[in-house]
Formats: sequence, C-alpha cells, structure tokens
Amino acid sequence: MSVSIDIREQDRQVHLVVGPEADYPSWERALEEVIAHGAYAPDFSFLVDTTGAPPPGTPCIRRAVTHLRARTPRLSGSRWAVVVSSPATYGMMRMAQGLAGSDLPDLEIFGSEGDARVWLSLRSEEKLG
Repeated sequence: MSVSIDIREQDRQVHLVVGPEADYPSWERALEEVIAHGAYAPDFSFLVDTTGAPPPGTPCIRRAVTHLRARTPRLSGSRWAVVVSSPATYGMMRMAQGLAGSDLPDLEIFGSEGDARVWLSLRSEEKLG
C-alpha cells in the first residue's frame, strides 16, 4: 500500500493513509483521485495518517504545497489533520504550514489519530451550530 483512500461522504471526510513505500507521485495520484471522485466536495476534511511513512524530504513538501495551491478551488473550505509519529515528520509538516501560509487549507499536526479526529469534529459542530 502506498496511499490508501477512504472517502466518507456522510462524515464529509477523506481519510488518507500514507504507507511506508509511498512516494510523492503516489500521494499526488491519491489526491487527484479524491478530487475527481463524485462523492467529494471542496469542504470535506482530510485526516492524513503518516505514522507508517518515513519523513518526507524538503523537495516533496515544496511540491506538495505547490500542488495544493494549484487546486485551491477544489480544496476551499477543507481542513487537514495530519497524524505524525516522529519529530522529523512533525518538523516537515511545520515547514508545509509555513510555506502554505494562509493561501491553502487549514492544516494542523497531531501525535494521535484521536486528537486529530476531535479537532476535525469541532469543525463539523461549528457548521451545524
């Protein structure tokens, strides 16, 4: 498994699991598959589990931010909760936050899937309230 995709239409959420052999092209293909999927809408949230993957390198982070920026209309209103398991991956995700600035979707980094899900659920409650 390089990147697995689970689109949860009823939850308005996309769950991506990045596997140990995932590379940038597999991540890009997965995102394009999500965006093209009939059940997807721009305000879906993303739960990205990177705990099984090695830390991405700087070129990968730069390419990912550029790729996301080019797809802003299809990602507007989305939130990204990224689950990491190492300080190196945390640092690279912080780099992504810095490079993205306010141009891209809201992105937060978590050490556990539970914390990430709580953060994403707060957004759902705000929309309903």
